[in-house]
Amino acid sequence: MLTSEDLSQVLIACAQSLATLTLTLTAHKTEWAKRLRSPQVGDLVVETTAHRSPALHRVGRLTAVADEPCYTADQWNEGKEGRPMPTAVLFTIELLNGDMMRWTDCVFVSLPREVCPMDLLQGIALKPL
Repeated sequence: MLTSEDLSQVLIACAQSLATLTLTLTAHKTEWAKRLRSPQVGDLVVETTAHRSPALHRVGRLTAVADEPCYTADQWNEGKEGRPMPTAVLFTIELLNGDMMRWTDCVFVSLPREVCPMDLLQGIALKPL
C-alpha cells in the first residue's frame, strides 16, 4: 500500500517533468504551459522549490490564495515607513492526508482537474506516515 509520502513523491516527480516540458513547447502549446504555472483554487498542486520539505507537505489541493500582511499593525507604522504595509501571497493547500498547509515565497505547478482529477486520488489506499 502506498503511503501519503510515497504518492506525494510520485506526484512531485510528475509535476516537475511537466514543468520542464513546458520550457520547450512550441508557440501553439503556450496556453498549456501558462495553465500549469497558474494554479487555480481546486487544482491539485505541487510546490517545486522546497526540496528539503517532506514530499507530503508539498502536494495537495489548492483551497485558497490571498494577500496577507507581512507584519502586524503594531510592527508597521505607515506614516513612519512612508508606504503601505507590504503583503505576501499566501497559498493554502489541503494535503493528501487531509491536513492544511500554508505557503508563502513558493512556486506551485498545477496539475489541473482536466489532467489529474482529485477524485482519482480518493480511490488510492493511503496509510498515514
